[in-house]
This record gives sequence, C-alpha cells and structure tokens, in this order.
Amino acid sequence: MPLGILPEGVYWVLDAYINFPLSIHFIEWIINDLPINSASAQILLLQEGGVPEGGGGRSTSIYNFSYYTQLMKIANELYQSAHLLLHLGEDGSPIYADKFRQLNTEVTRLLNELYPVKGSSNEEEAEICLALLMGFSSAIYSVEGQEEKVQVVLDRAYAVLQELELSLLKCRLLLCCYAETRDKELMLEAKEVILSWGGRELTEEENRVMGMYNDLMRL
Repeated sequence: MPLGILPEGVYWVLDAYINFPLSIHFIEWIINDLPINSASAQILLLQEGGVPEGGGGRSTSIYNFSYYTQLMKIANELYQSAHLLLHLGEDGSPIYADKFRQLNTEVTRLLNELYPVKGSSNEEEAEICLALLMGFSSAIYSVEGQEEKVQVVLDRAYAVLQELELSLLKCRLLLCCYAETRDKELMLEAKEVILSWGGRELTEEENRVMGMYNDLMRL
C-alpha cells in the first residue's frame, strides 16, 4: 500500500532491518552508533513523498545516507592520533610509556579498521588514503603485511590524485605520498597547489602544510 506524503522533517528509512518513519536526528544517531562495516549502515532516506506499491509512481528525493559519515570520523581520528604519535615530545613535554603505548595501539586498531574500505567520492578516498599513510608512517610496531598495504594505499592515492582539483587536501596527500616514495613529480605538483594560494593570507592549516613542504624540500 502507498505510504503517502510524509510530514516535513520525517523520513522513511529503508534497509534490511527497518522500514518506518523517523526524524533525521534519530537517523543520524542510529548511523553514528553502527560499525562501519555493517550492511545496516547503508540506508536510503526518502523525503517528500511515499513509495507506491510495486515501485514507480511519484518521484521521490533519495538520499544515500550511508556509513561514510562515520567513516570520515574514523579517518580523522586516525590522522590526528598518527600526528600526535609522530610529534610526541617535540614540544618539550615528557614522553610517558603508557601514553606512547596507548597511541600506538589506537593507531594500529584504526589502521586495521580503515584499510579495507574506500571512499564514496574522490575527496573521501583522498582523506582515507591520507589517514592511512599517516598511520602507517607513525606505527612503531609494524602492522601485519604493512609493506604491501602501504603500496596498495599509494596506488589508490596516485589514482585519486589525478581526479582532484588544486586544493589543500590534494597538497597534503601529495606531500604524504612524497614522504613515502621521494617521487619529485609529487613535489612539483604540491608546489603548483601552494602557488595557487598566492595573493592572500594563508590559513593556519595552509601554513602548516607549507612548513611540511619546506621540511621535505630540505631532506
């Protein structure tokens, strides 16, 4: 039977487990609580219209509200943890064994969780590759099959770099790949991105990336 028109702000959630109207905030809560490899996280949201029996009928706005929201959170968490591990003690603070061990364990866990998955867009794939490369470079204890996994991620990164426009994300990924490969062509591309920032005040993150570029050039 037709579901009819839904009230504003209410969505139908369709997957293998549930089929009933929920508010968008409750949907977000459900998705954030799902493991990233859960099939039930791949959800279609239908707004402004029902689903006629047998399909077809009136057009409906469809949103693929998938597990990639949570995936990006994990990629960011991995990137931040790896960055902390790489720069631990650089500010002059003491390095405690428990903190060191905790960070390395967290990086290893996130690497294993993030490695098997790919982004649903070029930007998401670039973010994942960036986080993975940072994670592998910071891991003190080698992850099983690490050398082969790093090469797989580099291949993925090279593929997505060709699709990205000049951006801070592209520059960060270029520099991260260069740190692994010493491919000078990557530095030339990174320089092209940095030059595109000319004529304006740089953001904090752009200044940080500029510093990373200069550090790599001195190696």
